[in-house]
Amino acid sequence: MANIHTAYLHSLVLQHQCHPLQLVAELTSASFCHEYLVYEHENEWAIGINKRLQLTVNHRSEVCDFEGKVAQVNPHHLCQYIHRATQTLSGEDWRLFGRADFEFSRFAHDLPQQECQHPLLELFVAETELR
Repeated sequence: MANIHTAYLHSLVLQHQCHPLQLVAELTSASFCHEYLVYEHENEWAIGINKRLQLTVNHRSEVCDFEGKVAQVNPHHLCQYIHRATQTLSGEDWRLFGRADFEFSRFAHDLPQQECQHPLLELFVAETELR
């Protein structure tokens, strides 16, 4: 029997008259908001709330993709790997949120890595996205 997972992506455009950071502060203090990421680009603010799907890269060159599969990836091929992984995502109008640690630059240039417990790169599709 197939293991079918259903996930819903909520994408909203809000009209408001407060400063975007005030809106972020209110939303992220709500009980439904467990994790979030905020960014601004050319006066457009985006808030990604909670993770629906995620991809991570650790210091051992292991990528855990959006389906939870782990693969060893050459740092020089990471962009292509991530591009292929995003092509498997369903739905429309999703946005990829993410963060990279400074140590990720050592990984990207194939330099020796220090042991660390958290991902160097984390990309995710939010359960709820506000723009």
